[in-house]
Order: sequence, then structure tokens, then C-alpha cells
Amino acid sequence: MNSAVLTAGGQLAGRILETLADATADAPGVTRVAYGPGERFAHGLVREEAQKLGAVARTDAAGNLYLTLNGRDPDLPALVVGSHLDSVAHGGNFDGAAGVVAGLALMAELMAQGVRLHRDLIVLATRAEEAVWFPLSYPGSQAALGLLDPEALEAKRSDSGRTLA
Repeated sequence: MNSAVLTAGGQLAGRILETLADATADAPGVTRVAYGPGERFAHGLVREEAQKLGAVARTDAAGNLYLTLNGRDPDLPALVVGSHLDSVAHGGNFDGAAGVVAGLALMAELMAQGVRLHRDLIVLATRAEEAVWFPLSYPGSQAALGLLDPEALEAKRSDSGRTLA
């Protein structure tokens, strides 16, 4: 692919997705276990890339990552885009990661074009979407929406007994 014809967002997206694929390769796909090394790597990578763009990074109690590019009016509701960065074992590199990377590509393109939105743009990378080892579904998304029961953090992994807390 000729990178000279790619936009700033396209170049960033390609670089992030290639880095994720290389760093979390597990033939025949990738493995980024919820709260494991691969997912941690992915969260660190997107945080670093977003901060290079001028985004402010914060995490919540569940470890969800919020990357905010400030708009002109902080009183307006934010535009939120994103997905998850974990994967099933030997899964596809784009599953989940594409939504987060698309948000970062949008940030990069806005910055390259000198566009500042009226409202904040938040790229959200949730944790544990593919948390098949835990006896609850979507703990990261539930936490982001304020729906996660704090007692759910004590749920034990079926293989190791480790909890989310």
C-alpha cells in the first residue's frame, strides 16, 4: 500500500493495527486475553498514540480507557466512539480494535486538518468484552455505563480463581 496517498488518520490506523497484530500474534490469529498482557499492551499503545495527538487520557475503576480530544464547548454532550481491545483466543486483529482505532484515526484527521469540534470527542476502549473466563458479561461496558455491581468485581475466573478486583 502506498502510504503517500493515505490520510493522517489512515496512516495512524495502519500503524496501530500492524503493531497490535505483531505484538499479540498467536497463530492463526491474535490473543488479547481480558486483563492479560495483550490487552494491557493494546491499552498502552492506544493511550500513547492518543496522547501524541493531544488527547487527555483517564481510566475508570474497571480499567476502561477514555481518550478525550477537547472541543470548544465542554458543556455540550461528548461524542463517544470506541469498542474493546481484548480478543478471543486466536481471534481476529480487527475485532473490537477497529472501533477504537477508527476513533483515533478520526482524532488524527481532525488534528491534521486543523478542525476543532464544538463538543469533546471521546475514544472509549472498554475492558473485558471477550471475558469468557469470568462469570459475567461485558464488565467494562457495564462499568462505563454505571451498571456494574461492585460485587461483580469479586467474580472468580473459572481457570485461575483470579478476580476482577
